[in-house]
Amino acid sequence: MEPQEEAISSVSQDLIVGCVDNGYIPSSSSHRNTDVDNLDVDVYRGSRTRVGARERHIGQGFWAFVEDKNVADTISIPRYLFYNEPEGEPSMPPPYISSFALAKLLPRLPTKPVCDALLQSFLVRVYPIYPLINPPTFIPQYHLFWHLFASGSPESLVHPKLLDDPTYVCLIWAILYAGSSALPFSEWNSAPLKDLDQLQTIDQLQLACSESLAACRHIDHPTLHSLTASIIAYHFDVNKGLSNSFFITTTQRLAHSMGLHLDAACPQLVSSSAEHKRRIWWHIVWLDLQTSIATGLPTCCNWTMIEASRMISDLIYTPSNAESTNSREVISSDNFGLRISMIMIHAIGRFRTAKLQHQMVDIFQRTGKVQAKHIRSLVKSTKELHSFIDELIAKIPVQGIPEKGMIPSSLANASPGSSPALYEDRVNEPTVWSTCTRIVLFLSKLESVIMLQHALLPDLGSTSVPHFPWNRIVRLCLGYMRCYLQLCQVPAFNPYSWFWSSYYGPRRCIFLILHFLINAHCENIYRQEMLFCVDEYITYWRSVSSLIPVQCESALPSMNVIRKMRQQLEVDNNCDFDQNFPIKSTLSEMPDAPRDIDYLEDLFDSEFWASLT
Repeated sequence: MEPQEEAISSVSQDLIVGCVDNGYIPSSSSHRNTDVDNLDVDVYRGSRTRVGARERHIGQGFWAFVEDKNVADTISIPRYLFYNEPEGEPSMPPPYISSFALAKLLPRLPTKPVCDALLQSFLVRVYPIYPLINPPTFIPQYHLFWHLFASGSPESLVHPKLLDDPTYVCLIWAILYAGSSALPFSEWNSAPLKDLDQLQTIDQLQLACSESLAACRHIDHPTLHSLTASIIAYHFDVNKGLSNSFFITTTQRLAHSMGLHLDAACPQLVSSSAEHKRRIWWHIVWLDLQTSIATGLPTCCNWTMIEASRMISDLIYTPSNAESTNSREVISSDNFGLRISMIMIHAIGRFRTAKLQHQMVDIFQRTGKVQAKHIRSLVKSTKELHSFIDELIAKIPVQGIPEKGMIPSSLANASPGSSPALYEDRVNEPTVWSTCTRIVLFLSKLESVIMLQHALLPDLGSTSVPHFPWNRIVRLCLGYMRCYLQLCQVPAFNPYSWFWSSYYGPRRCIFLILHFLINAHCENIYRQEMLFCVDEYITYWRSVSSLIPVQCESALPSMNVIRKMRQQLEVDNNCDFDQNFPIKSTLSEMPDAPRDIDYLEDLFDSEFWASLT
């Protein structure tokens, strides 16, 4: 190695050492959490071993599995097989990590003011939707990283809780990449970003994130930081295609290897670290569902495993001293308190809806005939979900009726620049995010019913089957789009537009509406309402794609299909309206359908349908 390279490698290795809080991580001599040790066999099966930030779950089916953890002076066979590294706390990064490759990435970091702006963008625009990090612990680590990077020597700050986990660098790159991708073009015209090229900067950050994960051999040696970094980066990768399913399969297996599926099912784990792991696991479950919706392939996650997973809490751990998040000191677990979080309430609603939709996919994509008992089971689960979401909505402070467009102007016209306090995660008064959360939760209720009805739709082209189910689903889709357009058109919700434009929920509704208009007969008044929703959605997507072009690129193929279907309506003027099956103004007024061709009309009561309007 050249002297210059040797010097860079030495400095960067020292810099990378100690950028991670070890407050919630057991020492290397403790292979398993004490609470986990006391679990019954039918709750927790297998063993765990860890080295530094790497944690490995070993199931009882492993060929060399043996419960040797309580035997004195015994070599841990799984630890030796999987890691083959000397015991003791490491003083340098593990040998499998390319420290020199990580060192070469550090000079490519933007300036501190630019990184601060991109981190703030992530916390305001991305974190509320994807709460995959713990800001109270990440922010002090971030300041510590910059302190070490600026000083050039780790001896400037020695802390007993520092741990060698270079994969923290991967997480920094991923957050900067996501923060830059979620920023609209207008934000790049002001300091400190005005001198940067938007697309070039995004590409450079994406490349650095990918190279950092490769340098840490993330696939072979995953950590919580590297897994989180890969998921965050994936969400902003425009070149997905069918590689979606490959990423999900790999990510799920990595989560299994780390035991996240068991952490999610363990009731005794209640720490901040355990909640963080549950959020990541449930996000993988949700992501698996979205991939199934996008590709039409079966889900990867096992339904039995999902059913056993405990839901995340609506409480978050926050520093008891509000100023401590700006400190360079790593926060200990003793300095944390609990409070309700609007961000977690939103996540719970999303994850609970994903759980029900996983159940639907599991039933409708299984081999064999779907039986009436399966449908009744889904109907029961749907009603339970709606009751649960109503309980979540009751916790949200609100002004007006946001899901019906009644939003105070002080909230509707806010922005992160003019009213930053309105974007904070607070529960004592209405905020922009609490208003947004209420709308999203209401959409979740509609989305669950639409997905269930969609799976049971008859052939629209058949003259022997009445259009009752199609009439119902079109009304549901119209209700969904009216509510969804509130998210799109309220200026205060613009920070989250990168997500609204790429989500599959409204695309499903628009497609079903267009398919109905092209292939069925309907009253003219409702046809105009449907076309209005379609045109508004296309217009909104075009406006967002011009502001955030990178993030909208992945949705381009599906939007091209929607535009072609809309153009087909313009060409086809031979539409005779069938008055025999009119779409009623409210779902509760719909005529009864014959029970032998409509599974849902007899199972849902009129009060339930009315609650969705």
